[in-house]
Amino acid sequence: MVANQPIQILAIILAWLVSIPLFAMTAARAEVATRADFDIDRVYGAVEQLIIERQKENKLPLLSDARDRATLAAFFDTKAFLRGAPYTQASVPHLMTMLENQNAVLKTYLKSYLDAIGDGSKSEQQQKVAAKSYDAEMAHGLSSMIKIIAAIMPAMTDFVGKLPPEQLTDVRKDGLSKMRNGLLDTIRGAAMSFQETGYSAAYQDMIAASLAEAGAPIASGMLPDQRASMRDFVAEVLPRAAEPAKPHLQSFMTAMETVDCTGLCAVK
Repeated sequence: MVANQPIQILAIILAWLVSIPLFAMTAARAEVATRADFDIDRVYGAVEQLIIERQKENKLPLLSDARDRATLAAFFDTKAFLRGAPYTQASVPHLMTMLENQNAVLKTYLKSYLDAIGDGSKSEQQQKVAAKSYDAEMAHGLSSMIKIIAAIMPAMTDFVGKLPPEQLTDVRKDGLSKMRNGLLDTIRGAAMSFQETGYSAAYQDMIAASLAEAGAPIASGMLPDQRASMRDFVAEVLPRAAEPAKPHLQSFMTAMETVDCTGLCAVK
């Protein structure tokens, strides 16, 4: 990762925490809790407790640490909690809980990374060592977030599509705009992962595969000029990406160009 990359990504994650819920919370968060919701809380609580324990050792939980592996693997296994399509208005509270939990944990790892590289006075080699400290956990976290976002977009499309025209108020339109801007920044942050000094080939492949899977749902909810921006973010880093990641990135770019602009995409 380049020296200023983590700072930009941290700002991106913070933007998501601020912007996404403003719109989503208008979409009936009062869903009755199910067993899956309780499981999400349980798994997140276990990770929170594990972070507290490892911070006593001046570190964070690691997938490479046998003591931490099962708890982290369960937390990053988003498909176990996504329930499967179709994602509708009723899915929004469940999906938002997942996104908020992933954001909170990823923020913790990003902050630790920023602390590790210090004020920028460390050498490039020292920064590379710091970048590798939690690359597995940050790559899994970013990949999980992208998968959840892919599920949120059709759920939000369903919500907006069911609103009577008079209920698509300026407040809701502003929330939608903030959500889109947050997503735009998130994709920019994901694109940074494919810099020459970024994640390893295996982790690049993981993030790129998530982007490819999320391409069509994301495109369905973004304005045409925002799609073009996301395509350009990825196109810029494509030549420097690891070879296994390139087909996935190209698939994401194709989705930005070809998915019909109907439904949420057509709502300004």
